[in-house]
Order: sequence, then structure tokens, then C-alpha cells
Amino acid sequence: MEDIDFDWWADFVNIKKNSIEDDEYLKICQLHSHYFNHSFRKPCKCSPKEINRWIKDLNELYDNQRSTRMGEGGS
Repeated sequence: MEDIDFDWWADFVNIKKNSIEDDEYLKICQLHSHYFNHSFRKPCKCSPKEINRWIKDLNELYDNQRSTRMGEGGS
């Protein structure tokens, strides 16, 4: 994960709330398409199942990166 995306995700996951703003939704869609190599698209907001899966995928990527970075003396 690129540094700017890593930092954005770190801020995003540290804010505890039950919904996401439109700009966060768009960013999640952009990040997922970039890091999971698929065409950009925005899943329907009527059912949060897919966006929640994307958030889970990005959380796993972030957690793996965080572990690696901490092992290298990073934050």
C-alpha cells in the first residue's frame, strides 16, 4: 500500500462510527479497485454487503502492511 493510502486508511479505521461519508465511500472504491486489480465501480449502497467486504479486504491489506512496517522500525 502506498504511503498516502496507508496514512489515509490509518485515519479511516481509527474513527469509530457506523456509517461512512460519500467521500470515504468513493475513496474505498478507488483503493479497492487499485489494490485488488479490478475496474473502478461503486457497489450499490442499498446493500452494504459488498462495500463491507471491500473494507475487510482493505483492513487485511493495511494490517499486513502495518506489521511489515513495524518490523522495519516504521510506525
